[in-house]
Amino acid sequence: MGLAYKLDRCIYLFFMSGVSVFDSFVFCLYFLGHALRPNDFPDIANPPGITRKVTAGTFSNTFPQASITKLLTGLPTDARFSTIEFVRNLVGHRISGRRSIRSSSTTRAGGTYTMGWHEEAWYLPGADGKTKLTFDDELPQRIWTTSPGC
Repeated sequence: MGLAYKLDRCIYLFFMSGVSVFDSFVFCLYFLGHALRPNDFPDIANPPGITRKVTAGTFSNTFPQASITKLLTGLPTDARFSTIEFVRNLVGHRISGRRSIRSSSTTRAGGTYTMGWHEEAWYLPGADGKTKLTFDDELPQRIWTTSPGC
């Protein structure tokens, strides 16, 4: 397997799993809410209807002062979550990123040169330049620790 494929696979797994964690968590919260107030959480018989939006709305009505309610209702506007969800939606439709390498250097008399700056990034088509992963010495470790088995 080529490095580009492995990297794309790791990025794909990271973002797909990242949103899945939130979806699984709100699903569990809905069942917890049902255990505490069964009449307020009626969708137990319809698990596909238990979404982030439904869970946040039900918690807002049932537990308006709870800290978790504020977090649930704020999730759609949280910039960090929005980025994860945005990238997940793009890579989930099999859009692959592209690696970009840019650098500058100065060549001196005698053939020596000095590096000015160096940037490596992963750009995602459709992201309008808003979303990129910076390639550095720690990128493989960051992705590996969040998506073991890549």
